[in-house]
Amino acid sequence: MGVNVADTNELRRIARVVLEQSLGLRPRERVLIVGNPEEASRLICDAYFEAAVELAGKPIVVRQTTRSITDLSDPAVLAAIATEPEIIFSISTDKIGKDPYGLHIGYVGRNGLKYTHLFDRVTDGDRRCRAGTSPGIKMETFLRAMDVDYPAIRARATALRDAVQGTSEIRIETAAGTDLTVGLRGRQIFVDDGDLRQPGTHGNLPCGEIFFSPELGTARGRIVFDGLIAVGAECLLPTEPLAMEVENGYVARTLPSAHSEAVEASLKQSEAQAIAMGKDDYARNAWGVGEVGLGLNHAAQMIPDMLEAEKVAGTCHVAIGSNYDRDLLALTHYDMLMTHPRITVDGKPLPGYEG
Repeated sequence: MGVNVADTNELRRIARVVLEQSLGLRPRERVLIVGNPEEASRLICDAYFEAAVELAGKPIVVRQTTRSITDLSDPAVLAAIATEPEIIFSISTDKIGKDPYGLHIGYVGRNGLKYTHLFDRVTDGDRRCRAGTSPGIKMETFLRAMDVDYPAIRARATALRDAVQGTSEIRIETAAGTDLTVGLRGRQIFVDDGDLRQPGTHGNLPCGEIFFSPELGTARGRIVFDGLIAVGAECLLPTEPLAMEVENGYVARTLPSAHSEAVEASLKQSEAQAIAMGKDDYARNAWGVGEVGLGLNHAAQMIPDMLEAEKVAGTCHVAIGSNYDRDLLALTHYDMLMTHPRITVDGKPLPGYEG
């Protein structure tokens, strides 16, 4: 990659912006930075470390070899999370890794809910740590989509959440052929707006979306993905759209296309791994409609990187696999995008998503 001194200085400047405006780092707060040896992860981890030192924080970097979506975290990573630092960054080339204790036994948070990863217990469950996660982040993404107007993104996200929260049903249509309806009753609308200043908050960096788990069993219709799609560990811009038929909250069939066999193979692999672990519910849920998300970051671009592409303003993505309300759990969660969606909520057009 050949990053020069000027680029390194820019990385540190942006890291400082994130620590100040997104995480709200205070003097002497501990900062755990988990990464991998690959250059982008290593340099971004180092930038956060140096910026945290400049801001009188107490950072530490823990590196493990790259983990996939189904690999286990190194025990040293889990031990570092168990120290409950005020701030956690996950700057993974792919994923931070699964937690074996969480998968087989589970953690119970102070809120009484059960969690399959220690990271989720110390953030969501115990509300002791705050965290920024950047799975698969590329250098260009960090330089382009992180140095943003965080107050403006927060305002857009709040307005969008308020327009969706408390409604019963959302319908998504596109010129490419999507006509998907999902229920929203009883569902929380999550906001990824970069506001990670309070204990218990965590989200993607770069930020810029709202998202929610569909009401169980309600997703129905056809989804035609014409933006970025996940094929196992890969993300690619499809040479032709990928279409799926959805019934009763699950993918019923994938229609033949250039990428349909590869996508089906990745879902079947998740299903098989769950069966091998004795988790038949996880196997079934590998095919579940686990998330609908709406992008709102105007600095993000549609590149072969899901972390950035799903934040592109005006797009919609759907994930197949595990959901965020923790009542549809799977080993995997594969995001796929639609461009220029027309979205209605309880029959009313959603501003900013008119197609």
